[in-house]
Amino acid sequence: MAKALDDRVGCVILTELLKSRYPFDLYGCFTVQEEIGLKGAKAASYAVAPDVAIILEGTTCYDLTGTSEHMMSTRLGDGPSLTVMDRSVISDRDLLKHITRTADKLGIPWQIKRTISGGTDAGRIQVSGKGVRVCPIAVPCRYIHTPVSVMDKRDFFHTLKLAEGTLAELADWLTGDGDTDVKDSAKGTAHTVGLDQNQFREGKSNV
Repeated sequence: MAKALDDRVGCVILTELLKSRYPFDLYGCFTVQEEIGLKGAKAASYAVAPDVAIILEGTTCYDLTGTSEHMMSTRLGDGPSLTVMDRSVISDRDLLKHITRTADKLGIPWQIKRTISGGTDAGRIQVSGKGVRVCPIAVPCRYIHTPVSVMDKRDFFHTLKLAEGTLAELADWLTGDGDTDVKDSAKGTAHTVGLDQNQFREGKSNV
């Protein structure tokens, strides 16, 4: 329980991800003014010009007594929430499949966000430049935007592990080389992904 888990929880996960090295240029953007027009994300996306963007979020969780099943956007303890679509974006289908396959390979539970209300920075990033492949990965949080938001620690660590695994295989996914073995960094083993060349934007791929 803590205030402002949306989006302090995403900031913590991003900070952890930036401690590792990757065979591509990884930009971590801590954006501002998401709630009033996704303004920070718009500026950042034009500055970075990414090929792929993974949005790390705290998202709504309404698994409360008396709530109809279809209105429960997410459930605490059921793993990271993945977005197919919301009011701001339709996630890239292939990127979403890459993330779900990574989760299944690592034995990470995951859930699809059921409601389509609200939005994330993905909405601005997707339509920047020539277009960007995007998909949010979020930690379900009850009572977001309040001083007493609640998350399940298991969801947090599963989201971190999923983000790590997704990045570990991302280079091969981008170049179409297929799946690679994902190693668990929680056990102290570094992620390694073979990549002879990044064929995007003058020899570099930005994520």
